[in-house]
Amino acid sequence: MTCPACQQDNPDGARFCNGCGTRLTAATLAATPQAYTPPHLADKILTARAAHELDMRSGREQAEREVTELGHLFIVARSQPAERRRDQLDQDLGGWGFRVAPRRHG
Repeated sequence: MTCPACQQDNPDGARFCNGCGTRLTAATLAATPQAYTPPHLADKILTARAAHELDMRSGREQAEREVTELGHLFIVARSQPAERRRDQLDQDLGGWGFRVAPRRHG
């Protein structure tokens, strides 16, 4: 039985982890993705995540090239108030030398 907190191998039927002392219960063990995700599926998920992050970086590099070539840019950004994507967009555009003019339409 593997501890969800520290990944320590423990004897079957152990009530507490031998490594960190975390209480080992069926609910605790079932709550971790490692407990129920087959290794081949976990590898596929991690590979897809890495590919997505690489694709996002290459998309940003493409946008930077296009902005440099065009010399002007108009972006309409929509986001929920709790999201911080708009703040990041403003910082990125400011770093490229663009003036950010926020507008609200009702």
